[in-house]
Amino acid sequence: MKNVKSHLVAVTILLAMGACVSEAPEQPEEADSTSIETSASTSQCSLNVMCFWEDNGFAGTFKGLTASVSDFVAISFGDATTAVWNRTSVAWVLFQDDTFRGAMACVRPGASVANLGNFSFNDEISSAQRQSGDICPSGAIVFTGIN
Repeated sequence: MKNVKSHLVAVTILLAMGACVSEAPEQPEEADSTSIETSASTSQCSLNVMCFWEDNGFAGTFKGLTASVSDFVAISFGDATTAVWNRTSVAWVLFQDDTFRGAMACVRPGASVANLGNFSFNDEISSAQRQSGDICPSGAIVFTGIN
């Protein structure tokens, strides 16, 4: 009888463990996998960095800046920007031409743009200037929030 009780206890424990395993979370569906990939791309963008991606939706080649750059060719990213996210506490002005010239887009602190093509600025950024505060210059397209 003692062996039967021991076996019953062992079977009960194994069944309980099997129930725990069968209740494990299911794998994400295909649609969820896409959003995970997007999140993985935005995770490249650290706090206190102005982030640039080559493809819309924060995908593709990534560059992060902490200081102004007068010519994106110098960082191998000339006219390649399609998505941006400002994770700094100051505004950043993006310029169509190098040396901070041409049409301007200003990205306020915390703002992001998933597709600059929606604003006729896709693959147009040639320089970026970090501002001293969160004020954007007049004449610039201003991005606030999520765009």
